[in-house]
Amino acid sequence: MLGLKEAAVACWAIKYTVKQARPNELIMLLTNERFVPEITTPTHPSCPSGHSTFSSVVAEICKDMKVVKDPITGIVYSDFKAIQEEASMSRVYGGIHFLKDCELGTKLGTAIAQSL
Repeated sequence: MLGLKEAAVACWAIKYTVKQARPNELIMLLTNERFVPEITTPTHPSCPSGHSTFSSVVAEICKDMKVVKDPITGIVYSDFKAIQEEASMSRVYGGIHFLKDCELGTKLGTAIAQSL
């Protein structure tokens, strides 16, 4: 639980220091038109990705656990890192984050977990 609290503080402190726009905001800025993404986009800054930060903390803490089965979908993952990577990339595919937001969130979450 401490890791997730540390992740929240660090992630949001960086978000509001960097103040990176989200993909939909840049589309509107560059085209001068209203753009409505298919997925509701949060209004807080983009970088680093919160999902990537939080899931990386959990993946690092649980790194010794192998073969994880999703109880809802039945999908079997090789480890928590595979789940983290899927959660992180889903934010890029959804147009909610740039890839660098997720990469930095992953590095941040991993570093936080390693420091505990």
